[in-house]
Amino acid sequence: MPRRLARGFVTGLKAVGVVLMGALVLLLGLIQASNWINWWHARALLKDVQALPAQPMWPDAQRLMTRWGAWGHYEGTCAAEHCQYTIQVADPILGHIIGMNEHLWNVVTSEAFLRVVHWLGYREAAMYFGMHVHHGRVIFDAVVASIIPTVWGADGVMASSTMRYTLAVSLADKEAEDWQDNEFMPNASEDLVDHPDYMVGRGICSGCVMDQVAFTPFASVDVRDRYRRFDLSCFALWLNTCRKPSDLLPALRAFDEATDREWARHDTVYRDSGQAMEEPSPPCRVNGLVVGRDSNYVLAVEPIRTEQKPDETVPELQTWTRVRVREVLKRPAEQRQAFIQPKSGDELEVAGEALPLGSGLLLPTGGEITMVSDGFELSSCKPLLDTPATREQVKQGIAQDVLDDGPRPNGNLQRR
Repeated sequence: MPRRLARGFVTGLKAVGVVLMGALVLLLGLIQASNWINWWHARALLKDVQALPAQPMWPDAQRLMTRWGAWGHYEGTCAAEHCQYTIQVADPILGHIIGMNEHLWNVVTSEAFLRVVHWLGYREAAMYFGMHVHHGRVIFDAVVASIIPTVWGADGVMASSTMRYTLAVSLADKEAEDWQDNEFMPNASEDLVDHPDYMVGRGICSGCVMDQVAFTPFASVDVRDRYRRFDLSCFALWLNTCRKPSDLLPALRAFDEATDREWARHDTVYRDSGQAMEEPSPPCRVNGLVVGRDSNYVLAVEPIRTEQKPDETVPELQTWTRVRVREVLKRPAEQRQAFIQPKSGDELEVAGEALPLGSGLLLPTGGEITMVSDGFELSSCKPLLDTPATREQVKQGIAQDVLDDGPRPNGNLQRR
């Protein structure tokens, strides 16, 4: 009898072992199938995006939408006149399980489950593509590759579950862009001096580390190709774990290394002094071409007088320069205009440092200019001397601020 019970117990253990092993093999199969299907779809989407011409038109968008119809989405109607279309490729298996009911969602997103599946090689990864078609042209498109890395802390807790963060790389083709005041690109002006047709920056986001690359329509094919060569192997390979954005886009490696060094310097100062390191904003070094292309307003002015006046928001006296507008070289579209609309002959007050009196200046303003009574505050981009060479550069930049119905110079140029 005891021998029979022992055999039955061993047989039962073997059966349980077989069931557990079968469940583990099934889970492994689901994980690897999910990873590889996701990787295959992301690679296919990336290949189609890379095949788009530098300035896509409506037929290009139609071909892409036809191919990715099951994955695409748009609001309202989608036609050549107007269409906002998005494609998102993500986990096709566990993502479907998560969406089945709330209980499964709680289980699959729990730390215990995530620790197991991440250890078994699961990759939370996605690729997103979005485009805005207007009057037959694709005037904005974005590619975002992201992945939640598997990171284990010293205490054995998986950092990406206790403080889940996402690695992301965002590429965008844009036309007129207020580089100087774009919160995602705080040091954009430094980039634009060296290469005015694209820039690279570290995005400001919650729970993620994001590098961003933005191109103008004039960026060369070589530049676009270099910054679209993603490495998606960490979407699927167990031993290849992405730890920073340049693991997804190798062209960003030098930028990531420089940014990491800067962050480490700030961390050292904070650790030694207990205070965050404060540095002045870098000066805006943009040239006339960038000013003409990327500013909301470009005003040709003549400074008349400078004075010190009190300001309710700060204890110190504020420097104001009264200027007379000689010419409005560029103004924004009506929906982006400020409360005041300067025109030739107007006098405005400019808050900031004293401007040289008696000289002709070109005032660039971006999208975040604070309007003050009958004047405005200067951005980090200082006025340019109104010389024939600089004005020619500005006019070239205005001509590059491409519009739906073509550029209109001499103060009538409008932006979307």
